[in-house]
Amino acid sequence: MATDRGPSATSSGSTRCSARGSGASRSIPWYTGMTLASAIGIPLAAAEPRIRAASFGGIGAHAFVLAAAREVTIPIEFLFPLDDAEITRASQLELFDAFASTEKVLLGFPGSHFRVPAERLDTRLFPRTFG
Repeated sequence: MATDRGPSATSSGSTRCSARGSGASRSIPWYTGMTLASAIGIPLAAAEPRIRAASFGGIGAHAFVLAAAREVTIPIEFLFPLDDAEITRASQLELFDAFASTEKVLLGFPGSHFRVPAERLDTRLFPRTFG
């Protein structure tokens, strides 16, 4: 028997989506991902019209990610580690600015991309987008 459940999230930043239905009509309302999952998810969000909101972060302004971000028009939030030794603030801000979304939120937090302090972030993107 087929199920209606899609992949679930892990704290390491893998895909989080909700899928309903079957075949081409399946709905994938949102995507979340940090670091590598953002490198995959940003181009995916640019190409996949079923994704209607996304949360990204922990990634800098690589050419292929910048090109994809310019095509992303869905509501996004961008998690911004302020003290990351591997990803500069300037590179993260360049990527955030590249998103074509009219609804985008930058959520800065102390530390690096290795631990996102979820308890300190005020994230209302998905409830606001999906009611």
